[in-house]
Amino acid sequence: MRPIMARSIPSPVLAMVGPLFRRGMRNHLFHRGIARHTDEEIAAFGIADLDALAGALDGKPWLLGARPSKADA
Repeated sequence: MRPIMARSIPSPVLAMVGPLFRRGMRNHLFHRGIARHTDEEIAAFGIADLDALAGALDGKPWLLGARPSKADA
């Protein structure tokens, strides 16, 4: 994010705002539950999600019928 923000925010302001932004993002991720898990737990969640999707597809090319839909995206 820093390179993107640096395009529109002067360096001295970015130096002051950057730590506040990072702290806010860390708090946000913690409250959403993402930062409460280890890397291994997060990977296991992703694998479980993909396994569930594979089960829902059950060999079908598309989730909701013969043509792709928003759900497939």
